[in-house]
This record gives sequence, structure tokens and C-alpha cells, in this order.
Amino acid sequence: MNEDQGLARTTDPETSQAAARSVGVNRLFLAVLHNLSRAPYYGMTMNQVVAHCKLPNESITPRFRPMAKKGLIYDTGETRRNLSGRSAIVWKITDIGRAYLLAGDNGA
Repeated sequence: MNEDQGLARTTDPETSQAAARSVGVNRLFLAVLHNLSRAPYYGMTMNQVVAHCKLPNESITPRFRPMAKKGLIYDTGETRRNLSGRSAIVWKITDIGRAYLLAGDNGA
């Protein structure tokens, strides 16, 4: 699988798998990183990032765990209440994430 593609389970319908192949993950990673870089001290919850990205929730939220595994972002250990009143993880960008963002913004 290409790193710039989305993910789908092998048990997902063909339409889901086709949609995953068509997703530009790098573009979505950059959108998340750009927004997290705007809140370096306070971080953001997934819902806050989604609201600032102006992209569908289902396009943005699946990116957080893979980005954390790559060391681009991290779970601060803090939580904030989201609109539903539930606790939500506060995420921050890492130095690696900043470098990835700069490289992506320069067309790399």
C-alpha cells in the first residue's frame, strides 16, 4: 500500500476500498499538522482540528493514530470536554511533525 493512500479493511465493501485508494493522505496529514501548529502551547482535540480544517470528520479523525505512530503528533495526556460533554484527547505537533509540515508546504 502506498503511504499516500487511505486505509480500508479487507472486509470492507469495494466502494470503501476504492474510496480509501483515492484519499490523498499526505494532504490530510498536512491539514492536521497545519492546524496543530497554530496551537503549539494548548494543543487541540480532534473535534477542534476538524472544525478548523473544514473537512469531513471521517476524513480527518482516522489520521490521528497513524500520525502519532509516525511521531508527527502526540497525545499530551490532557483531555478537554468536547461539544457532547465527553472527554477528548488533546493533541500536539512534534518537532518531526513541524519538519514534515515544512517539507510538505515546500512541495516535497
